[in-house]
Amino acid sequence: MEQKKVTVEARLHALEENVRIMMSRQFQCNAMMKRNQAKLMEGFRCIERAFKLNCNKQIEMNEQLADFSSDMGGTGFPGDAIFKV
Repeated sequence: MEQKKVTVEARLHALEENVRIMMSRQFQCNAMMKRNQAKLMEGFRCIERAFKLNCNKQIEMNEQLADFSSDMGGTGFPGDAIFKV
């Protein structure tokens, strides 16, 4: 009877240790996922800023070309309404 008690206590202790290790790994995994998600979202924000900057610069270039064309006696570009923001 005493031997069974010792065996059960040892198994219970091993189970508690395994649960502790599992919880620690889960916490580390969650922390890593949050860091990766934050990096991913920052990357998306950078892509969005670059896209908007590119669009604005294309619009500015189109306006400059239209101004240059009108200075040269032309009527501008037929697609001016498409590029308005």
